[in-house]
Amino acid sequence: MICDRYYDSTRAYQVAAGGLSPDVLDQLTTLMEAPAPDLTFVLDLDASAGLVRSRGAHVGEDRFERKGEAFHARVRDEFRAIAAREPKRCVVIDASQTSAAVRDAALAAIKARLGGRPRKPRPRLRKSRTRRTLAIHTAFSATTAEERCSLKRCGAGA
Repeated sequence: MICDRYYDSTRAYQVAAGGLSPDVLDQLTTLMEAPAPDLTFVLDLDASAGLVRSRGAHVGEDRFERKGEAFHARVRDEFRAIAAREPKRCVVIDASQTSAAVRDAALAAIKARLGGRPRKPRPRLRKSRTRRTLAIHTAFSATTAEERCSLKRCGAGA
């Protein structure tokens, strides 16, 4: 299963930048039996550059963009902190590169981390939770339509 803005996004947006108690989020995650992704991409981009990219790109979806650079800097810092805490699960990709370079880095990470190696089975929480989960998080709230399409074309966003 591939998700955009899943597990870590909640922590980055609601806890680090939004003020929700980390303990409350941890309790909710436990109650929901939310599985951690097997692999997470953090598409890292400076907050000011991300805001420039997103202006006008999502008509009617500007709630987060209106929060400003300081908010997005906190979100980015938290995504980077999560990646530093969990390097076996998280891959930071420089999102200032071309969409093709980002795609190639993501595909290389998928092959290196998930391809061909046997994985230890995880304890089953529920039958429906047995799929591998790949989360693609942006260290800034907006990605361009071109980046989303590029990921879909390469099979990472299907």
